[in-house]
Amino acid sequence: MLASCGNDSGPAFPAVDQISTTPDDSAQTDPEPDDPPAARVDEVIDVGLEADFGGLRYHVAQVALGERFGSPQVSVNLELTNLQLEAVSPRFAVSLHSSGEVFERSGAGGAEIAPGATGVDTYQFPVGSNFSFDDAVLFIGDEGSAQASIELSGGAVVSLTPLEVRIDETGTAELVEMRLDQVIIDWHSLALFDESAVVGTSFLTAVVDITLGDLSRTAQDTFELVLPDGETVAPEKAPSTAISADETATGLEVAFIVPDPFAGDYVLRLLNLRRFPADTMVEIPFAVRENDAGDS
Repeated sequence: MLASCGNDSGPAFPAVDQISTTPDDSAQTDPEPDDPPAARVDEVIDVGLEADFGGLRYHVAQVALGERFGSPQVSVNLELTNLQLEAVSPRFAVSLHSSGEVFERSGAGGAEIAPGATGVDTYQFPVGSNFSFDDAVLFIGDEGSAQASIELSGGAVVSLTPLEVRIDETGTAELVEMRLDQVIIDWHSLALFDESAVVGTSFLTAVVDITLGDLSRTAQDTFELVLPDGETVAPEKAPSTAISADETATGLEVAFIVPDPFAGDYVLRLLNLRRFPADTMVEIPFAVRENDAGDS
């Protein structure tokens, strides 16, 4: 609403002969714009919940509902901890859902965060006039991909924390040895995919040591994985490391896309590279459970 000037007649205009045509250098021709109005806060909730996604830990400390520039807005106070060994900038989509509506975050991404460090940021979400925190959920990750989520009213949390399972099993055949050291379940892997798994899937990465005898290399079609339902899948990513005879290549990562929930019994196969490429040379059965303890 416009404020009244308090003087209906307004200021008198000067006579024509009183108007100076000489520029006044002291006059301010371009007034400074007013500072933007401060946001009004109507409701504040202490959340204190966190979820992991893509190597970052998203801790929601507090949320507030108010108004800015005449429009309702939700502010989410986030603390982001980098769980990785390299500095990263938060770049995953963060959206707010309530009563069947989706509100996208406004503004650019946050500053780079060093390994192990925590950055603090406030995410702003323009919302509708009927917004309520009663069923509000914060989602992390692109729509259509696997997402972490936090119910802001203090309810359920979906945290996509990578699961690392120590296996330590070995198989041998015809001078070829494969040792399955570790299996990692993840929904986002910067090292291998630089993308998120689609809804209903996750990434299974087998970490292996291989001695190929007199064979020369590994290749993407050298491996296959038998899923708990018996289906066989080829890897999405596999090493092409050259291996000399009688030497061992260690820490090779072979990554597969598997259905989620991922728990079940698997078999990792190394195929014969020489005479019968379609035949299995070495296979190692292993199991993954949702409550398996992680080993670094």
